[in-house]
Amino acid sequence: MGNSVGGIICWDFYSHIYILYFCGINSFFVSTLSLTKKIVYILTTIASIAIVVFYFNFSPKSFNFFPKCPFYVLTGFHCPGCGSQRAFHEILHGNIIGGIQHNLLIVLAVLIIGYKFFVFFRNKKRPQKSNQNLLYHNATPWVILILVVGFWIIRNIPYAPFCYLAP
Repeated sequence: MGNSVGGIICWDFYSHIYILYFCGINSFFVSTLSLTKKIVYILTTIASIAIVVFYFNFSPKSFNFFPKCPFYVLTGFHCPGCGSQRAFHEILHGNIIGGIQHNLLIVLAVLIIGYKFFVFFRNKKRPQKSNQNLLYHNATPWVILILVVGFWIIRNIPYAPFCYLAP
């Protein structure tokens, strides 16, 4: 194998990393995933945590270094993603209703991401009972496309109640 550094990480001659059981780390990391996949998982986790901390500490309403929507700047119309940064910030602070008021489509995004994590961990826990993922169904991209484009059109109608969908 290799040398243990603090009893947590061991390297072997075949460039595989093994993370030992330490503070409740589960067997997912001890599996035979390749080094590249493990690095991708770890870097994705670190990047996700950094983004959450960043959006928690800085409000897109108060700071100008957040990117503006290029579609809105060029056309004056709201794209489906307009208000997402503010919605994410509000949701991180526990203001779910305020987040939904900025962008209703954030509910769809949270549902899809939550479902993806649920399926991922369910399949890791029970690999022999791997069920079909609804996100890989042939109709799913079309349903999501229709919802997003429909939301895009409806939120730009300048009459009530549609104007309430604008951020």
